[in-house]
Amino acid sequence: MEYTQARRINVEIVRKISTSEDEILADKIDFDLTMDSVHQWYVQVRGKLKKWHLQDLVNLELPHPPKDDSSTWENWKYLSDCVKIYILHNIPKGYIFDPRFTPQATEYADVLLKTCLKIASTPIAKNLVIRYRGLMDFSQSAPHVLYKDDVELLARIVSSCNELDPTFISPLQATCILLSRLSMRHSEGNNYAHIIYARTTPEEASNMTWDDFNKLWEELLHMNIS
Repeated sequence: MEYTQARRINVEIVRKISTSEDEILADKIDFDLTMDSVHQWYVQVRGKLKKWHLQDLVNLELPHPPKDDSSTWENWKYLSDCVKIYILHNIPKGYIFDPRFTPQATEYADVLLKTCLKIASTPIAKNLVIRYRGLMDFSQSAPHVLYKDDVELLARIVSSCNELDPTFISPLQATCILLSRLSMRHSEGNNYAHIIYARTTPEEASNMTWDDFNKLWEELLHMNIS
């Protein structure tokens, strides 16, 4: 995909997921996808996210939804969308910058935290945070853990998340996490990850299904990666 096309698609994605609060920020985003600028964006966002605590995603002090939106379901859906994007920003380093797979944003992290803190506390929201913690623990697991165990753990966490919300994590996001984890293991794993990314077209990425994810999962397990 040419950079101009990637930039146009990324702008559309950011506008689609943005709220009225951050639409102004979207206008100010620089979508220069050179490696230097992308690295700066990565450092900036990771620095902001690192100081957050998982419990901050849900404001435990709010007994009811905000007055301007009395629908608990609407709050839950919005929180779900926020955490999806939060997970996307936290995909282990290695492939987060591929313009075919992820939108780029420079200031979204601040808006995300501010908005999440307004979300009411509900049992399902707390469960969502627990599952999110599981995904983050997975992405940071020790390299000595067998790759087969890595893959099976990710599958269990994804299944658990989707019991709450079938759209909580997409096949594409799960694939990014899986391949990023693979690329960090050793040179052999990194080579496999590059091969899989290179053969995946933008159209295939945008239309990825859970069947595609499961096929990739089986393929990687048969590669006997340690």
